[in-house]
Amino acid sequence: MRTDLFQFIKYGFVGGIGTMLHLVLIMFLVEVFHFEPLTATIIGYALIITLTYYINLRWTFGVVNNTRIYFLRYCITSLLGLLINLILMYFIVYIFHIVYLVGQLLSVIVVPIFNFILNKRWTFGEKDIKTK
Repeated sequence: MRTDLFQFIKYGFVGGIGTMLHLVLIMFLVEVFHFEPLTATIIGYALIITLTYYINLRWTFGVVNNTRIYFLRYCITSLLGLLINLILMYFIVYIFHIVYLVGQLLSVIVVPIFNFILNKRWTFGEKDIKTK
């Protein structure tokens, strides 16, 4: 149980950094380059996935073998998180006509919890991990 909590804290730290970078990228793309919020969200996700994968692989979950299956699972998990993010953004921006930052902030709460559970149990599942 203590390991789970410690992993969640690490995951939250990595996710916090990734989220801040993602949010900055979204704001930059929307405000400076006038991208649509959904397009900016997709671009931001694509850039942050690789960074957070390597940090979570080694530091959060202690995996020493970087295999394609881990990266594939991580990408699938992240894409499911992106889908949740896009659905929330769509409803907030286009259905409820609320500023896009509210949708992104709501996603910051929902998506990381979903992603942690799936990453812990499936992406880097205990039976697959070879720890240091």
